Amino acid sequence: MNNEWENDVNWKVHTDNKKVYIMRDHNWAFAAWELAKLDERIKGQSLVVHVDAHLDDVPDGVLVKNLLEAKTESEILSLSKGHDYTTGSLSSESYLMRIDNFIWASLARKTIEEVIYVSRYRDDIFKLEELREEETQLSKLIRSKLPINFNYKHQRFREIDDFLHAFDQDSFSKKSVTDLLS
Repeated sequence: MNNEWENDVNWKVHTDNKKVYIMRDHNWAFAAWELAKLDERIKGQSLVVHVDAHLDDVPDGVLVKNLLEAKTESEILSLSKGHDYTTGSLSSESYLMRIDNFIWASLARKTIEEVIYVSRYRDDIFKLEELREEETQLSKLIRSKLPINFNYKHQRFREIDDFLHAFDQDSFSKKSVTDLLS
């Protein structure tokens, strides 16, 4: 079995129709969402269902250099390429896209607006209200980078069964699931 993904932080694949993406490091989810928006396969202010051991909701994703200016596929891919921390070296560049801050990067670009988290992770979701209340230099900087009328809706389930019971069969359209798989 070929396990090239184990040694390559930039490893990613997608189906031919680009409706399903699989990546080793989650910062590439940002690229998948942004390219789908660029290609008009999704609209802005979309919903993401994030099922993971961690929340990946670090708000400094809004500080990624050139985040809001990126308009082309190559610019988006360049933004998405994080630093390979497995080398043991630290990056000299601040505010890179990482495996834990990509959700807020897409929130800042208004590609997504709502996130349903399914995670047993011990921490709570980082809330916009907390960011507004904090008076640290970093919080002020993050707030200054958020778009006007920034909106972030979220919901949290600690167990997959709780998530599945919260939504009935009609909550997600059968057409969208069929489209995803075709």
